[in-house]
Amino acid sequence: MTHRIHSVVISHKMTPLIGINLCGFGSDRGSVQAELEAAVKLFDRRAGGPLLVVLDIADTRMTPEIAAFLAAHTGQPGDTIDRLAIVGVSGWRRWWDQVTKRVQWPKKARFFDGHEPAKAWLIGESH
Repeated sequence: MTHRIHSVVISHKMTPLIGINLCGFGSDRGSVQAELEAAVKLFDRRAGGPLLVVLDIADTRMTPEIAAFLAAHTGQPGDTIDRLAIVGVSGWRRWWDQVTKRVQWPKKARFFDGHEPAKAWLIGESH
């Protein structure tokens, strides 16, 4: 079965953002990998400027593919992502994933319960 890509370029108040939608993938590693690969292609096609990303991982298990994506974007010099808003990860789950899955949460990331506050933070409307 082919995977229908959910990640897209969106905008918030005329500022382009990339939305990576892994919401509801459960533990489907193949679909997670396909989605992350599609997102990286979106990164490559961007027209310059800061790369602002919303990553929605609600109802999706922390797979090795997601952990590798986060590790690749921890805020080291040369990282393509300038700001990363993560939606759908509670405080308990952040701790659990860090301890049990050895997830390294990116330095330039913040966690949000919804998309609107995440998008506002990405473009600098809130702190």
